[in-house]
Amino acid sequence: MMNISGNYHTEEREVEVVRRIFDEQSIPYVKIEKYARADDGDVCVHLEGGKTLLIEVKEERYNRFTKFGDLGIDYISAFQFKQGVNSDDWKRQQQPERVNEFWQSIDTSYNFKYGKVFYSKSDLWLFFVLDPDNDFYYCKFFDGAFMTSREFRDYLESNCQFTVNIKPPTQQSYYDRHNSACFFLNRNDNVLNQCEVDLQELIDRL
Repeated sequence: MMNISGNYHTEEREVEVVRRIFDEQSIPYVKIEKYARADDGDVCVHLEGGKTLLIEVKEERYNRFTKFGDLGIDYISAFQFKQGVNSDDWKRQQQPERVNEFWQSIDTSYNFKYGKVFYSKSDLWLFFVLDPDNDFYYCKFFDGAFMTSREFRDYLESNCQFTVNIKPPTQQSYYDRHNSACFFLNRNDNVLNQCEVDLQELIDRL
């Protein structure tokens, strides 16, 4: 089956970043590797004692992040608009009040795929930003169960702006000309930060 979502040019960077975080925090591990089932998670960390952590890895661009402070939450990985819909009407930042109208404008019966906010099985979601010197400007982990909860999706749909994206050439699904959509959630959002996880404390509890 054709894969209509997923960026498969980032796996080495994802593993490298997670390994760097564990090394910098002096957290011991056995192995860190790209997870085989991409829909479930990005990187698997094998800990001492046989336990594992599955992590979603999301990188934000430094210039945009320092200007707006927003994290992009993947909402729909791939979709097409219904025939007759002018896609240009949606290719700018939209207010949450238009979410229902947006769903009515897209075709969910053909080559449609939800974003990971609906189905990821990861224990943690990592968002990070590297500055021009390759140092961490922002680096936080969030609870994976909350990030895929109905409560969180309801919050995004009711409170956050969203946008339709044209996928870049590095995306595997670029050549099928599908669109994707994401919400913007500010780094200082209280609901988001209430589900922040301290990595060391979490591992100590495992």
